[in-house]
Amino acid sequence: MSHFKDILIQAFKLNKEFDESALSAEQKSLLETADKLQLDFEEKEKAVATANVKAAEAILELEETRDKLQIKSAQQQLLNDTITQMAKETFLETGGDFLNAFVETLSKTFQSDFAFIASYDEAEPDKIDVLSAYGDGHFHAPFECVVQGTPCETIINQQIRIFQTNVQAIFPDSKKLCDLDAQNYCGAPLFDSQGKPIGMIAVVNTNAVNNVELITSVMDIFSLRAAGELERMHFLQELKGLQDQLYQAQKMESIGLLAGGVTHDFNNILNCILGYVSLMQSKLPKDEKLERYLKTITTSAKRGASLTRQLLDYSRCSDPMIEKTNLNDLVEETELLMSAALPKTIELETQKATQLLLAEVDTGRLSQCLINLCVNARDSITKEGKILISTHNQCKTLADGKEQYFVRIDVEDTGGGIPEEVQSKIFDPYFTTKEKGLGTGLGLATIKKIMSEMGGDVSFVTELGKGTTFSLLIPAISSNVTKNNACDEPSLHQNLKTHPQPLSGLSILIVDDEELIRDLLDEAFKAEGAQTHLAQDGIEGLEILKMTDKNFDIVILDVIMPRLDGIGFFKKAKQIAPKLKVLFSSGYAESDELCLLLQSGQTEFIQKPYSESEIIKKMQSLLNANAPDNKAQTNEHPNTPSTQPEK
Repeated sequence: MSHFKDILIQAFKLNKEFDESALSAEQKSLLETADKLQLDFEEKEKAVATANVKAAEAILELEETRDKLQIKSAQQQLLNDTITQMAKETFLETGGDFLNAFVETLSKTFQSDFAFIASYDEAEPDKIDVLSAYGDGHFHAPFECVVQGTPCETIINQQIRIFQTNVQAIFPDSKKLCDLDAQNYCGAPLFDSQGKPIGMIAVVNTNAVNNVELITSVMDIFSLRAAGELERMHFLQELKGLQDQLYQAQKMESIGLLAGGVTHDFNNILNCILGYVSLMQSKLPKDEKLERYLKTITTSAKRGASLTRQLLDYSRCSDPMIEKTNLNDLVEETELLMSAALPKTIELETQKATQLLLAEVDTGRLSQCLINLCVNARDSITKEGKILISTHNQCKTLADGKEQYFVRIDVEDTGGGIPEEVQSKIFDPYFTTKEKGLGTGLGLATIKKIMSEMGGDVSFVTELGKGTTFSLLIPAISSNVTKNNACDEPSLHQNLKTHPQPLSGLSILIVDDEELIRDLLDEAFKAEGAQTHLAQDGIEGLEILKMTDKNFDIVILDVIMPRLDGIGFFKKAKQIAPKLKVLFSSGYAESDELCLLLQSGQTEFIQKPYSESEIIKKMQSLLNANAPDNKAQTNEHPNTPSTQPEK
């Protein structure tokens, strides 16, 4: 029975005439109304209860939202404070100071045990270089860290990663994590403005962390600032490398100019020494002791000539000068040059193949390769040691099955060898293991380039503590073997006996600003019956050419002279005597302008200092050229050398 109906029945019972078994119609109607009221009341009661539940839920949700807003506000405030602190600590800092301030701020922001910033190079994907690290209240020395098997592997070139706990268990092979007793690891990659990975930042903790959202936001902001500074540092480093290259190029250019000037004068002196020694040999009576003295002077002068030739070749910036060469001669010249550059504690030895194939090479550039290898070998020997330069013939089977012959030059040292971790980089430009200021990192890179241009190759074998052998492989002309029977150049007196055509009857104009050389050639040629005229510069030479009524068979012409140089003389002289034959001589290397003149015909070039046999060969080569012209000269001068080529 409903509550309302029960109350109504009780009211009926108060009336004495009430009969519960026989209710009146009015009473029944009242009872039905009471039931309806009871039902309405119960429904309203349920609705109120439901409303109360919903109200309680809404209040709870509002309280939770309020708490979240308070947390969000606190996080935003912390984020703002972090950005402000980072800007305050690093705004005025750059370079290494920025790195240190950055990792310290990073560590304090996360209250971490260890924080670092590292540089990454895609060319060396197996490692990162930690540039700055902070932990336990102090900075740590930079170090190298492997990538594989560490959290770095999942961060570099990817995205922010947070390992909230048990990071050691995830990366058991990471010794650094074990040393730090790390539980939590947060890292972010760094990218340059082109999207290229250049490094990473990270913090490490011994306790787990929970606020992943805040950490991600902060790390994202930190990584942008760090990437910008790291890219700037890389740019400055590249700029400094370019400046160092420019400085080195300017220095080498200055050395080249200085070497050219010094060798010009030095070559003139050596030319006189060699020439007058030769004259003495031809005039003095046979005396074994005197001949030994004169031979010693000649050998020493030739050694000086070889040194100057090396300097000229090394400093020359012109196009490659390809010539057929027995590389044993180049090894001998290198031995002479390096003997003066090695300490007494280092022995230099050469072993030359007795039957060495010929090669067509630019001797100046190949000499540069040999010198660089010898210098590197010298620097690898700390105390006593030995350098061995050897030549070999070598035949290789190419990919198409054909055989090709090569000449191999080995430079072997007894130094410390090359560590395995740098072997793959030694031919890279600007890579050097030498201390700052002692190496440019261009030596081996230059050798690699030169050998590639020659169609050859450079390789090495090394063993730590025992030494290194570098091998230059140069294509040979053919498989024809030539014997290397070295002998001294014959004197002028001896040379004339071996040539059937003497100088008698030739008319020669000698134009040179060095008086000693003019006198030397004048005396030597007159002694053999030639007629000579002397001029100290181009202007005097032109006056002689205009005044004399003789047609000169040949002009011996120095290139570098005051007032009017050899090239200027040549151009004016050709207007006077178009068929004039000119033998240029100089202590400098050939210039581009001179090379063009030499291609025009009726000209030759001889490098000072020259031996008597060399200048005679050049004169004969020039006089024998263009047979019709020489035939006319032969009629005028019966004793002019024949036009038959030299065997």
